[in-house]
Amino acid sequence: MSTHFDTARSYSAATICGMSSDEEIMKAQGGRLKQIRVLAGFGSARSASTEAGWAESTYRAHEAGTRTIDPKDADRYVHFFRTHSPAAKSYTGRWIIYGERDDLDSVSFDDLVAGESPNFRRKAYEAILAMKKRR
Repeated sequence: MSTHFDTARSYSAATICGMSSDEEIMKAQGGRLKQIRVLAGFGSARSASTEAGWAESTYRAHEAGTRTIDPKDADRYVHFFRTHSPAAKSYTGRWIIYGERDDLDSVSFDDLVAGESPNFRRKAYEAILAMKKRR
């Protein structure tokens, strides 16, 4: 029996094992989404999606890794879970998509001042600009 290798293409271990790299990526994203859900205190995908008002089938597919999570969905999920657990505060949508833990370096200004008065938001913005000018 002869084995033929197509040298025009590069195969990952996931492809050789029957799973495409896209499937592998979606499974990893779903695993990270499940991790933050559990961290936020939700025992099931159903309980999280019900409380958040998300379509359960879509959320389950994202968490199961059978549907691609777009950045807007990832940000929406993280925002919701952050409101339910202080331990989830340092997670970002980027982490769900790419697996990179950014801590506070990548938290948006809006997330940092969420729920604050317009006056507080303005002063915080001005303070950041002043610090940047001192560099």
